[in-house]
Amino acid sequence: MTALNRESVHEKRILILDAGSILHPAYHVLKNFSTRAGFPTGAIYGFTRTLLKLLREYPSRYMAVAFDAPGEKLRHKRYAAYKAGRPKMEDALAVQIPRVKELIDAFGIARFEEPGYEADDLIATLVEHAREQSLEVLIVSGDKDLMQLVDDQIAVLKPSRDPGKDFARMDAAEVEHYLGVPPSRIRDYLALTGDSTDNVPGVPGVGEVTARKLLHEFGTLEHVLQNAERLGNQRVRQALLEHKDQAQLSYELVSLERIPIQNPLQRCKVGIPDWTEIQRIFEELEFQSILKELGLSGPAMPQPLHKVDSEIILAEQALTRLCERLVRSREISLDLETTSQDDMKAEIVGIAIALEPHKGYYIPVGHEGLDIPPQLNRATVLSKLKPILESDSLAIIGQNLKYDAKVLARSGVHLRKIAFDSMLAGYLLDPESRKDLNELALRYLGHGMKSFRDLGKAKMSEVSLEDAAEYAVADAEAVIRLKDVMLPKLTEHKLEKLFYEVELPLIPVLLAMELKGILIDQDVLHEQGKELEVLLDQLRHEIFQLAGEEFNPNSPKQVAQILFEKLNLPVLKKTKTGPSTDALVLEELAASHPLPEKLLTYRELEKLLNTYVRKLPEHINPATGRIHTSFNQGVTATGRLSSSEPNLQNIPIRSQLGGQIREAFIAPRGRVFIGADYSQIELRIMAHITADRGLMEAFARDEDIHARTAATIFSMPLEKVNAQQRDIAKRINFGLAYGMSSYGLSQWAKIPRKDADQFIQSYFASYPGVKAYMERIVNQAREQGYVESLMGRRRYFGKLDSRSEREAINMPIQASAADLMKLAMIRLYEQIQAGSLKADMLLQIHDELIFEVDQDRAETCAKIIKKTMESVMELAVPLKVDVKLGKNWGEV
Repeated sequence: MTALNRESVHEKRILILDAGSILHPAYHVLKNFSTRAGFPTGAIYGFTRTLLKLLREYPSRYMAVAFDAPGEKLRHKRYAAYKAGRPKMEDALAVQIPRVKELIDAFGIARFEEPGYEADDLIATLVEHAREQSLEVLIVSGDKDLMQLVDDQIAVLKPSRDPGKDFARMDAAEVEHYLGVPPSRIRDYLALTGDSTDNVPGVPGVGEVTARKLLHEFGTLEHVLQNAERLGNQRVRQALLEHKDQAQLSYELVSLERIPIQNPLQRCKVGIPDWTEIQRIFEELEFQSILKELGLSGPAMPQPLHKVDSEIILAEQALTRLCERLVRSREISLDLETTSQDDMKAEIVGIAIALEPHKGYYIPVGHEGLDIPPQLNRATVLSKLKPILESDSLAIIGQNLKYDAKVLARSGVHLRKIAFDSMLAGYLLDPESRKDLNELALRYLGHGMKSFRDLGKAKMSEVSLEDAAEYAVADAEAVIRLKDVMLPKLTEHKLEKLFYEVELPLIPVLLAMELKGILIDQDVLHEQGKELEVLLDQLRHEIFQLAGEEFNPNSPKQVAQILFEKLNLPVLKKTKTGPSTDALVLEELAASHPLPEKLLTYRELEKLLNTYVRKLPEHINPATGRIHTSFNQGVTATGRLSSSEPNLQNIPIRSQLGGQIREAFIAPRGRVFIGADYSQIELRIMAHITADRGLMEAFARDEDIHARTAATIFSMPLEKVNAQQRDIAKRINFGLAYGMSSYGLSQWAKIPRKDADQFIQSYFASYPGVKAYMERIVNQAREQGYVESLMGRRRYFGKLDSRSEREAINMPIQASAADLMKLAMIRLYEQIQAGSLKADMLLQIHDELIFEVDQDRAETCAKIIKKTMESVMELAVPLKVDVKLGKNWGEV
């Protein structure tokens, strides 16, 4: 099985897997995986993918997997409430664990489980033995408790949430950057902050920032407690004095035990895998893709389910018979084979249609080669199919149908009734998973799909008709069976309304926007390019003067050498290759030297020049003279649209240079742009979701919410608030929705940490509903494994850390804003189709829509757009849309 041994085995390394840290996220991410008989397999599949990746990328002489033993642990005797409140393991996960253990045994890997102890204790014990034998140790876990073991010899491999994807390797420097304290102080840190995941109490009122500050000043928990009476902060002093015993108990709870195990490393030597047993297990679990990947095939394996009967249509008479059958059908699955992935350039090579499982038709129209028989003319085929595909009575289903619809629309065929898209269904069921057809078939049908690479040709037009038919029809046919499996799951998770009322109706909206495109003025970009080159030359000169020598500002290594070796600036963060010079580091260093700020400006100018000013003209379509970006529905975890080829979402929003680039996007002669921007939409949604009276009253009175917040936290009349105070309040208003800490506020506003802490406390005192929401939503994410938008859009979470807690807090707000924007686009498109809004919708960027209209209709259209967007969803606070007109995007 050479697939698992691409590198030589590392004789002096041990891999130790924390089973729970892999199984729990995999279970939640792949909750819909099961065998045809209904046995759940998502956790097993995710664990297997992670295990195979480790075996390939980190082949080691020693391996072990540690499990939590069932029943009461020793820590419960010290503290009865330890891990209280954790939901009981779901049955669907519990039944998978014995199969995981079978698999580990079959691979010849040691597993450990000790009554009364947790996996963390076993891992700490194994690490101690490995350290004595001078072994390199890699701990595979996302648990921060285990990061206390990290040193020069031991590192943590933090698994991706998507099973089998890359690991984040965390050495001591990375751990310190992640938690803000070195590994040797993690116990002290957790003893102060507590750990809500394990119900470790900590010291009430001492948060992450305060804990870091205390440890930075006093070194250890013991010294913090000894010096508590000296602290100037009365609240923290009182908390430490009152809860000293609780802090010491917490320290004990997060300390890892050493278990008496005789010669455990002997058990950890990797044995010879029992491939017969492994094959049996994978066959029972129906892991066909893994069986194929490992070369495990044999008579016991079931035949692949994606084999289909495909009829190739070469004669006009056969096409006529097919059309007659299509006319009598209520639903067809459609899949195009084309010359390119660029849907604005692609030409149709073949059309696959399926009407029922395991059967389908392939109409080749663009295959080339000596052995290819005569095919029907493309125009003839499309003219026959056009009235059928454009019928309101025929439902069209498929995978990523926006692509097929766009290619067909360029040929004059407009799909009328898109009824199901497996990619979008997969996106709603699990937004952070892969949504390609192969992955969906693996997850929901128990088999993979043939890839284009398997066809062995560089272009689809060169593939034989038989191979092309089998490949394309299988894709179309699979969607029929996927629909039967996925629709009940959408209903089960209460996602059918979002699917049928938002995502599917949005396809024709995005299609129309992409086909229309937007005009740019190349002369404006050319002039901007010359200006940016001059500015960059000036900046380089200033940078070299400040550095005292010339160097490459684009080289992280050379920048690090200047900053940290020549100028002796402090190293704030390290990476695998040395000191970090990322934007956050440069922003912090800018307070102590002018060079980092110049470097930040230089990077922004270079990005604007190379990513936009020079590249945008390359995206002009020669047939239309316009840029046609693609809007992606199934990418972001929150439901927001993204754009690509080119990505217009990343043009800086607020900066002057970003505004200048927008000036190159122009309306043609006689037309103007309308820019319609939702005002503070996420804050309004936050007011609605949190039901906070202060926020709701401020929006009801149409007050400047940032000025109102400033007046509140600075304890001053509204009319006395200045611009700087408003900016700080604005940062708090938006930042808290993203889980911003007082440390983040102090860094951004360049104010003392204690002031930032006080501002945030004042904010929560004034808007208690926000604080209550944040606590409620984190508990919800922890207990049920997901959170939802107002319309039921879900995002799943495994074990929560500080980052994922922030994501959980933000998700319902940002996802609701995304749903609201999509609904607005659909309502506006309906009016465009009806003729009551005579405008073209061009772009959706963040909270903004851009329209192109005739100049003499602009005022009328602007009123319709504003009214529609403000009435699309009823909230507890009024929606507000700012509308502007202009000849270019910069003006609006």
